[in-house]
Formats: sequence, C-alpha cells, structure tokens
Amino acid sequence: MGVLGVALRDIDSILSLNFAFS
Repeated sequence: MGVLGVALRDIDSILSLNFAFS
C-alpha cells in the first residue's frame, strides 16, 4: 500500500509537469 501511494504521487507529479510544460 505504501509503495502504491508513492507510485500514485509520482504519476501525479509527472502529470502536473506534463501540463505545466504543455
């Protein structure tokens, strides 16, 4: 569960960066 949470936060960060640079 902890690992999954970290992965989700990682994906969220990547998506945020994607939108920021889009």
